Amino acid sequence: MILRTKLLFALTLFFAIGLLTAYACTSKPAVIPANTPATQATPTPTPATPAKLTAEDLKKLRWIEGTWRGTGVNQPAFFERYRWENDTTLAVDSFENEKLEKVTRSCVSGA
Repeated sequence: MILRTKLLFALTLFFAIGLLTAYACTSKPAVIPANTPATQATPTPTPATPAKLTAEDLKKLRWIEGTWRGTGVNQPAFFERYRWENDTTLAVDSFENEKLEKVTRSCVSGA
């Protein structure tokens, strides 16, 4: 039971870090159709509220550090490297392929 609780906690933290990373690494402008009148108000996007993680929470995720090959349903394999820059900052590099020669995206997220 304790192992299951720890696993669920680790998965929750991993998910939260993933959300933080996705939020920090992407910015998509609002798409306004060409036929929208200029006088029409542009909707203001509501920013996502990032999870609040402490340094103690992040210490439990040290196992993520390293180079990983990810897979998914109907998705080709992807390759990422996670490294801690300090106690609260996680850097993520995405690679073009398994040779890990070309970084296609880098992101740094901090608590």
